[in-house]
Amino acid sequence: MRLFFLALFVLLVASASSQDIYDKNNSLKYLHYLENAGEYDLLYPEFERLVYMQPANDSLKLGLLKVLQKAGWYEKGIQRAEAFFPNQSLMPSTFSDQYIKLLILNKSYEKAAAFDAATDSLSKETKSNYLISIYLLNSQWRQAQELNKKTTISQLFMPVLQEIQHVKYKSPLLAGGMSLVIPGSGKLYCGKLRDGLLSFVLVSILSWQSYVGFHKKGVESVYGWVSGTAAAGFYLGDVYGSFKAARHYNEDKNNEIIEKVRAVTTNTY
Repeated sequence: MRLFFLALFVLLVASASSQDIYDKNNSLKYLHYLENAGEYDLLYPEFERLVYMQPANDSLKLGLLKVLQKAGWYEKGIQRAEAFFPNQSLMPSTFSDQYIKLLILNKSYEKAAAFDAATDSLSKETKSNYLISIYLLNSQWRQAQELNKKTTISQLFMPVLQEIQHVKYKSPLLAGGMSLVIPGSGKLYCGKLRDGLLSFVLVSILSWQSYVGFHKKGVESVYGWVSGTAAAGFYLGDVYGSFKAARHYNEDKNNEIIEKVRAVTTNTY
């Protein structure tokens, strides 16, 4: 398939046998063609070739970093940006902007925050927007709220910040304690209606069967011991399961917020 694209491009740009398909104009046409076709495996080495041939061309270098971002090769983009500017403090604003995007998309939040604090090439507002993205994507809600109070933030983040203010988490200790008193109630508290009712029914039935067995034959009742052991196992499992259910509930809430932030940053980038 890649050979097909290459052959097709050659046919499109070669109007004469003597024409040089590797001159600047045709190379740029080839880049645009591959980018529109989404052929990043071919586009990347072609960009590298042009950067090698024109090492002083910052437009090509920046274009290469953007291609690596579009392809999802964030780590490679970071490496190339750092190769272009071993001293990141000397990056021009356009490269700084692209570099911090790659860091954030690569989930290198600590490194992105450090660069955001150190660089002087980005405006205060731009740095604040990147920093709040880092805080939100890293589940640092308190820091994000404090930053929002101190500086001007893009309105795109406001719905997420408002949601964080009103989000209600579940207490794992409370959930476990509730099921300790009434089996299944901790799971009901976490919104797991079916699991909560099932736990209550199972523990109740097995406990009743154990009681009946011991009532009839005393401590020698095998039926009573088997039912009682099963009831105790389900009971303890329900307590622990309620604790975990609350933690999962909170994680899901955090992930929902993070996905909304990721949608905002992806559309912005």
